[in-house]
Amino acid sequence: FIFGTSPIDPNDVLRLTLVEEDDGEFMLTFPSKPNREYTLESNVDLKRFSPLRESIRGDGNVIAIENLVAGERQHFFRLKVTLPSDNE
Repeated sequence: FIFGTSPIDPNDVLRLTLVEEDDGEFMLTFPSKPNREYTLESNVDLKRFSPLRESIRGDGNVIAIENLVAGERQHFFRLKVTLPSDNE
């Protein structure tokens, strides 16, 4: 339950949406939860993921990450969710 979604609400899901913008860059959006920290990782071959954006604080709103990699024929993203280290 680290994502903070409700196991009894089928509409409370973590869904990543990737949209290609007019300039060929990509924007990724996802709903955030308060008191969660997100790290977006990426790679091109599903072997070794590298952090693309780190320490993204959730606040309950949709988070948009713009200017993602362009020009790659295929790209994979993974979102890691943790509780902030200062969360007590």
